[in-house]
Amino acid sequence: MQYNPRTKLWTEIVKQDPQAQTITRKLDRWVAISSCLESIHGSGGYLSRYVIFYIHATVENQIGVASGLPPVFYYLTGGLNVSLGIKAGMSKLLTLLFSCAINPGEIAQFLIRPKYVLIPNMKTIMYKFKGKKLHKVRVEYIKSFKMLSIDTPEHQCWVSRNIADLQCSAQISEDVHIEL
Repeated sequence: MQYNPRTKLWTEIVKQDPQAQTITRKLDRWVAISSCLESIHGSGGYLSRYVIFYIHATVENQIGVASGLPPVFYYLTGGLNVSLGIKAGMSKLLTLLFSCAINPGEIAQFLIRPKYVLIPNMKTIMYKFKGKKLHKVRVEYIKSFKMLSIDTPEHQCWVSRNIADLQCSAQISEDVHIEL
């Protein structure tokens, strides 16, 4: 249970079905985390990448009231939004060094395949103390959702002589966003 001093309520988050399982799965695709090192006309090489994974997973439950003005232009609006909520989560920082050697005529790239967790339908139960006893105030429901696992992702150095086997056209930036 967690206490919210603003609402003065205690909150418990539980599965709607106590028998429901939390399932961990691997992403169905590999995600490029480096550009390709090409040695088709070279003498081989060495590909290394220092990667920091910051995985942050949260569950959020919000209630709110919003009031707004119609848009003046396509992108300009005004209004007021007030919300109260609960946010619980965890985060993990992983630092990894990937490296692999490639032979003459080969192309190499680093890829990861993270795991994700299927969270079953949940409910938040809010309680308030009346005297010395907790009394249920309200129940709110959270639909099933997917969340990245904070475990170290499976990682590989893919090496090929055919550029079509790799994801060399993928745009690599500082942040890699993964849609589940």
